[in-house]
Amino acid sequence: MKIYCHCGHIIPDITDFLPYKAHFIADQDWDDYNESYKNPWDYDSSMIRTCYQCTECGRLYFDGQDRQLICFVPEGEAQQVLKSVRGQDWPTPLIAIWHDSRAYGLNGYVTHNSDGGIYEEFDDWETMKKRYFEVFNKLYALKRVRSAFLKHNEKTIHIWPPEN
Repeated sequence: MKIYCHCGHIIPDITDFLPYKAHFIADQDWDDYNESYKNPWDYDSSMIRTCYQCTECGRLYFDGQDRQLICFVPEGEAQQVLKSVRGQDWPTPLIAIWHDSRAYGLNGYVTHNSDGGIYEEFDDWETMKKRYFEVFNKLYALKRVRSAFLKHNEKTIHIWPPEN
């Protein structure tokens, strides 16, 4: 899904762990939601609404009660308010995928959301694999990797944490 901000910037919602997206529950619904969550397989997700923030101008887009987006413009200088309360210590997933066939118009990429995030494209498998392990080792040493995987033509080369 893409949201077209009034400033002209596109706010993409195409993956998980976005630093400009949040889920919220109205205070009036909080107790009812917590009560429903006692059974995590049957909780009431209808009380959860979504919010997005434009990374260019800072506008906030909230799901209204009718699920239509409502826009709010910040006063003064915009600040990113939807990021994790852990800030730079938030553990990120690290993803690296390679396709010999140039699927999706490229061979491979490495991406994560730590330190402002990276998205790097690669035309050489060995260079991409080296970069993945550089980033993994750095994030692991800082205790800032949530999960990680490296795939080569749908075959998993590395996964963390290791599967049992």
